[in-house]
Amino acid sequence: MRKSPEVTPPFNGFEKPAKQRMIEASHKVFLVYGIQAIDKVARLAESNLETFMRYFGSGDPLIERFIDTQIAEAEKIWQEIVTDYPDQPEAQLRRWLFMANGTFGGEFDHLVSPEVTLSRTAAELPWHPKHSLLIKIENYWQTERHRVLKLCRHARLRAPQEACDKLLLLVHGARGQRSAFGSLKPMRLLGEAGEDILAAHSCTSKPLPDWDPLDDEA
Repeated sequence: MRKSPEVTPPFNGFEKPAKQRMIEASHKVFLVYGIQAIDKVARLAESNLETFMRYFGSGDPLIERFIDTQIAEAEKIWQEIVTDYPDQPEAQLRRWLFMANGTFGGEFDHLVSPEVTLSRTAAELPWHPKHSLLIKIENYWQTERHRVLKLCRHARLRAPQEACDKLLLLVHGARGQRSAFGSLKPMRLLGEAGEDILAAHSCTSKPLPDWDPLDDEA
């Protein structure tokens, strides 16, 4: 039986099809510009909005994919904390606060940390109590709250639920402001404010050795 000849697709100057290029471009664009920059996704993928909408409509499939990746990255951070400080709830809380201040990595980490992008994404989504993407982010915040509350209880903090909610208000507020202030004074006071909360709830352990002191001249 004679084999059918192989069909070579027409060369259009791209190694990947437009849909795949848009999927890859969306992650980069959403990290830097937010989820509303759909036109930038099409432009970075060297395509157009008409093609984008044919594949992804308003963009929700790409936004959901982006949310999933950011939740997975945030989970990795928590797992690293647990691995580095096993059975040390106070140390885990302090490390979580330290990671939240945005000064633990590269110069622009405060703009692209997964918790910050999740907060920004939630703010940019159209609000509706049954919006599936908002619910996904809110469910993750609830998971984080249960985790922090468990650590507060295991650390034997006084009024652990109150301590947990104070810490979460502090951290979530900082996440909302991080892209505006970066690692300037407001963000650098996050660790000190967290220590005040822990001290007020009778957490007496000293900060971790790798906790960077505040620079009052900054």
